[in-house]
Amino acid sequence: MISNNQLGPAGEAPSGAQQQRLAKRLGEGLLGPSIPPGQWADGLSFACKESTAVHNVITDSTDGGIVLFGAPGSLITGNTIVANTRVGMGGINMVDVSPFAGSFSGTQVLGNTLFSNTSMIKVGIAYGSMVWGSNNASNARTFDGVVNGNTLHSGSPFGLTPGYFAFGIAVAGVNNATVLAGNRFRNANFGGVVSSSCTSTVPPTPGPLYFDPSTSPGAVLMMRPGFKSAPLEFLICLGPTAMMSQIDYSS
Repeated sequence: MISNNQLGPAGEAPSGAQQQRLAKRLGEGLLGPSIPPGQWADGLSFACKESTAVHNVITDSTDGGIVLFGAPGSLITGNTIVANTRVGMGGINMVDVSPFAGSFSGTQVLGNTLFSNTSMIKVGIAYGSMVWGSNNASNARTFDGVVNGNTLHSGSPFGLTPGYFAFGIAVAGVNNATVLAGNRFRNANFGGVVSSSCTSTVPPTPGPLYFDPSTSPGAVLMMRPGFKSAPLEFLICLGPTAMMSQIDYSS
């Protein structure tokens, strides 16, 4: 069990889309210059089978807040991922095929909070290998897992630019994904701009729920008002921009 830890900041934040870390002067509400490209890093990398990650707070990770390497049979619950001053590529990632040949069987992502406070999280919950890449081979897909009861929201602090997501929950490159109806968005902002790192499959307009049916057979998606269907590939190529929209709903 990994529990009750404070993790982060982690990494210097560039990706192919030139992520930026925002230098903030506390108490003055000013956003300073970006830092040069460097190494990005996870807050918590987790591959343990039949284990638990609970009540951890991850702040300003620059790759994934919590990255699940399959972790079959494990429970990820009650954790909080926050983006304050650095762009994060993912909040909770379920995208890696190794080391369990893509298996997320019995893995449950339940009741976590993803908070884009004053910076960007590119994908709140990334579910499937195509969210993070472009290899659509059948042996490059993940499979199984359950996502439910998670909350995604954004900050609106006085005098500071509010944070946002590019995508809330994105499902692509996974067999038998399950996203149940208990996830919710609470004043969640969305934004992002296409960068030179994007492939020929340009990501759709930023928003809360996206699903690629061509790469995600057998999916059970119970969120309402529902997932938008679109070709999805390498969604983390989007770069930071001003927020474009705000969503507030639970199913």
